[in-house]
Amino acid sequence: MREALHIMRSLAICSAVPVALVTASPAFAHVDPVHENQSVWSLWDFSPEIVVSLIIVALIYWRGSGHGLVRGRWRARVFFAGLGALFIALVSPVGELADHVFAVHQVEHMLLRTVTPMLLFLSAPQGALIRGSPNWLTGFFARSGWLCRLIGAMRWPPVATLLFVAASYFWMLPKYHNLAILNESIHYLWHLSLLLTGLIFFSVIFDRRPVPLGPGLGKRLTMFAAAALGNIVLGALLTTKDVAIYSAYVEIGRQWHVSPLTDELTGGLIMWIPAC
Repeated sequence: MREALHIMRSLAICSAVPVALVTASPAFAHVDPVHENQSVWSLWDFSPEIVVSLIIVALIYWRGSGHGLVRGRWRARVFFAGLGALFIALVSPVGELADHVFAVHQVEHMLLRTVTPMLLFLSAPQGALIRGSPNWLTGFFARSGWLCRLIGAMRWPPVATLLFVAASYFWMLPKYHNLAILNESIHYLWHLSLLLTGLIFFSVIFDRRPVPLGPGLGKRLTMFAAAALGNIVLGALLTTKDVAIYSAYVEIGRQWHVSPLTDELTGGLIMWIPAC
């Protein structure tokens, strides 16, 4: 029971990053134009809301890891690599180019929904995050029984897998994809949903508790296979179609003069192969 609460609270602490991003000021809009002759390396976006949120989570983990709760230095390296992947997705030129190139957008989303959550929970950060958090924060989560019950329900393997796959499919529907590209608030809701469902999914995949408290190997492999199949099917559909379906990139201004269809086919391949 205690380990389950640790998992749920660490999920909530990790979620503080995307929540902060969604509620932050609109100063870091995704629809800023990229000029044709502008260097890619000039597109870094050091928005205070993003950088400070990442630093806070890093400090919480660093403070907690000093109490012998991190077994092996490699786990700490993996945790900070996860934060680094999130930094690349949201602060580096990848974040800015993602709204002008569909293929780059798939790289950004692969970092958000797969690489970052996978690395964070592969590091088994529960103990360090709980120990490093201020008392008022851990107290809040301890008193929020409804939140623990909600997270527990979402961590049931079939639900966690469904949420992980459904979030990707929903936002790839042209109507909602185009809307999210053009609307800043919806765009951050998109990122929030991808990151949260990824955190939930990989918290189950890397649950350290033995059966029956944690899922058995068969259930974990089934979750992995279902998620991989979801990527394969969606990536194949995007790769084999013969017409461009995402008009928002044309409205904003596509970078690199790549044709819309070629851009979308490349994005489909990224989702199909490396994302799997």
